[in-house]
Amino acid sequence: MIEPLYPMLGMIIPTYFSDQTPEGIIRELFAMTLCHLDHYLPLAQVEVVIDGDQRALPIIRELGASLDQPFDLVVLEENQGKLGAIRVGLERLYERWPNTEAAVIRDCDGDHGSEALPSFIRLSQELKSASNGLYMIAGARTSRHHPMGWMRGELETILDAVTIDALAFSLAKQNRLLDLTYCATQRAVPDISSGYKLYSRELVQHIFFTQTNTACLSPYDYDHLAPETAPFVEAMLQGALYGEIERSTFNGQPTTSFGEFEHAHLYGRLLAWVWTRLDVPLDVGLQMYDNHAAPSLLLTTENGIQAVEAVRQRAADIIQVGEPEMRFRKRRRRSFV
Repeated sequence: MIEPLYPMLGMIIPTYFSDQTPEGIIRELFAMTLCHLDHYLPLAQVEVVIDGDQRALPIIRELGASLDQPFDLVVLEENQGKLGAIRVGLERLYERWPNTEAAVIRDCDGDHGSEALPSFIRLSQELKSASNGLYMIAGARTSRHHPMGWMRGELETILDAVTIDALAFSLAKQNRLLDLTYCATQRAVPDISSGYKLYSRELVQHIFFTQTNTACLSPYDYDHLAPETAPFVEAMLQGALYGEIERSTFNGQPTTSFGEFEHAHLYGRLLAWVWTRLDVPLDVGLQMYDNHAAPSLLLTTENGIQAVEAVRQRAADIIQVGEPEMRFRKRRRRSFV
């Protein structure tokens, strides 16, 4: 038997498949997610969180039973959104394995290959020695457009660029500067929307198990729409170091849940949350957005122009008019550091 390379690593796999995904594809994609995983970390330290997907549950159970060492299975009866499922998985992981040094978040659809884990670990060791224990790493995609399509790839790039600008604006008021030293990849905009991430144990405590600032979003939208943007923003406000490694991705996603959201609903709400959370005046936020939308190829087509305008208007409307349940949500604090 091959001993796992990283015995101090934990993993969360939030699991939910679109209703449009055939059961055979669910089986194939989740099997790809598990492929060779036991070479890298003990499967007992892998938390598979079924996020209300009762159709996928028997398939996942069957695949787990076929392994020499089972992963830990957590079943949520109702869908809580990716961020909600991640939070539950992290709580479970650190209850069972409190000394785990870092936790990796991977999607269930086979796109986050196990072969990228050595790159995550190498960079995590560097960040651990360079930080106060607060660090995170994203697996930056070689392309956003290939897996998501042209429209989503462009809108997500704009969202990430505006998020970086908003953080720089907020931190500058505290005489702080955003540290992107460890983002030595070949792209102009950090891939903070990538779902393949690693969080240090100390950072998990700070951003997942403390008070949650949903700002202008309802708790439902926060947990369903903001699993990448919100943890990144909160981590940077805590002074965490952020790094990126490059990873491969599919040419076209076999299945997607985020792709089913209407563009203005998803990106408009996330932009509004970023500006509200970071206290960016609306006129400043809109200028950030316009600055990054201007060079986008979206503006060369009528559909692209309409999408850019719809996202912009939705973000402005949410901030000016507001939405229900704009409140802080309190959660119990866990001590495992």
